[in-house]
Amino acid sequence: DPYRILSTWDATTHFCGWEGVTCGRKHRQRVIALDLSSRGLVGSLTPSIRNLTFLRKINLQSSRFFDNIPSDIGNLDRLQKLNLNFNSFGGRIPVELSNCSEIRVLDLQNNPLAGRIPDELRSLTKLEHVRLGANNITEVIPPWLGNFSSILVLDLLSNFVEGSIPEELGNLGNLEYFQVSENMLSGIIPSRLYNLSSLYLFNVAVNQLQGSLPPTLGNTLPTLNQLFLGGNQFEGPIPASLGNATRIVNIDFSNDSFSGQAPSNLGRLQGLYYLNLGGNQLEARNIPSGIENLFNLYALGFENNLFTGNISEEIGKLQMLQALSVGGNSLSGSIPKEIFNLSFLSNTVDLSDNNLIGELPLLDVGSMTNLRTLVLSGNKMSGEIPATLGNCEVLENLFIDDNFLHGTIPPSLSDIKALQNLDLSHNNLSGPMPELLANLHFLPYFNLSSNHLNGAVPTKGIFNNATATSLLGDDGLCGGIPGLHLPACPKTSSEKSGRSHLPRKDRRLPASSWDDKYPKVFYRELVEATDGFSSNYLIGVE
Repeated sequence: DPYRILSTWDATTHFCGWEGVTCGRKHRQRVIALDLSSRGLVGSLTPSIRNLTFLRKINLQSSRFFDNIPSDIGNLDRLQKLNLNFNSFGGRIPVELSNCSEIRVLDLQNNPLAGRIPDELRSLTKLEHVRLGANNITEVIPPWLGNFSSILVLDLLSNFVEGSIPEELGNLGNLEYFQVSENMLSGIIPSRLYNLSSLYLFNVAVNQLQGSLPPTLGNTLPTLNQLFLGGNQFEGPIPASLGNATRIVNIDFSNDSFSGQAPSNLGRLQGLYYLNLGGNQLEARNIPSGIENLFNLYALGFENNLFTGNISEEIGKLQMLQALSVGGNSLSGSIPKEIFNLSFLSNTVDLSDNNLIGELPLLDVGSMTNLRTLVLSGNKMSGEIPATLGNCEVLENLFIDDNFLHGTIPPSLSDIKALQNLDLSHNNLSGPMPELLANLHFLPYFNLSSNHLNGAVPTKGIFNNATATSLLGDDGLCGGIPGLHLPACPKTSSEKSGRSHLPRKDRRLPASSWDDKYPKVFYRELVEATDGFSSNYLIGVE
């Protein structure tokens, strides 16, 4: 108890008045609830808890308990809610929990619990919430879970569960929350799961599931709010009926193998907040494709598909947009300036690997002062790098490589103090390396290779780390630290002679110290006065 939360737990206070303790109304001397969540408590759960036989609720979430969950907890046959999430309980789920026949909420998520879900728990027929996510649970989803008609929530997120999704889960007519993402599940989704009309969240992302989606998907799941199918092997078209699921706010079908036309009626989903169809084989002509009226959209992902045509200025209607990713398509034309007027763009703008043209300076890039990542790589952009980019002071990642940019690197880039990755390679940039870039202390890597830069490379800051710097193909560069393997810079004429770099006037003696004492004598006068430098005029010679 590092924060002395349990300082009231002493003999001077009745235990029913102790912090986190609730006693019953009917049985006033009996503890019915123990709620010590988020109190910073550390240690193991004592087996003596078995003596609190009237307990109905245990809530120790967000603490720092460790060791195993004591098997003695099975003695609490009146227990209805057990919440131990966000702790460090290890070992296995105790089979003795099967004796807690009244339990309705079993929340053990975010612990390092291992092993299978015990078959003994099949006796807990009153279960409504089963939350076992973010553990180390293995083996399969038990088919007997399909017998619990009262289950509302089934969450096995981020475990090591394998095998297929049992057909029996299609019996869970009251299921609202189904989350089995980030496991090792395979096979197809049982068709009856798509008919569970109470489903609010359906998340099977990042598994090895396959198959196609039923054409009636959007009609049979009318209350669906969040749908996550990404990171699997689903194929075939995205059903047009999805446009009928008007309550949906999050759709993620990324990194699958969906093909055909991207649905053009998604604009009917007025509440849509997040849409990611990236990493498929979908086709569409122009962006946005029927979604320009999704005024609540904050993230749009169409990257790595087969989209063609232009990016329409209509995208400027998505005023709440914070992240835009349409890279890796075959889009052409110019980038609409309306993108850079979206004041909420703060996460990512990725337009890379398309065939986009136009002059970068004509775009008001510097107005995106909240943006963290800008990726324009692999296009046909021209012009100079705008100095106004220096206004983007929170920018962390800037990739504008593989274009046709020319001119010098603006020193104003050194104003982007948060910069962590900078890639300007494979352009036609020229001129010297701005020494001010050495002031970017958070920059662990930058690439300026394959340009036409020249002159001496600085040796301070990022330039002092050869593994973080790529200057290949910039044959006009010299100097720098030895690890860059650049030729030495040629010495100036003054450096070769060893003469001082001071101006001539600074090296002359004052006229009064020389001219006044020693009058000027010309060569002709010396010849005549010495009869052609005759030895007769030599002093000291006889």
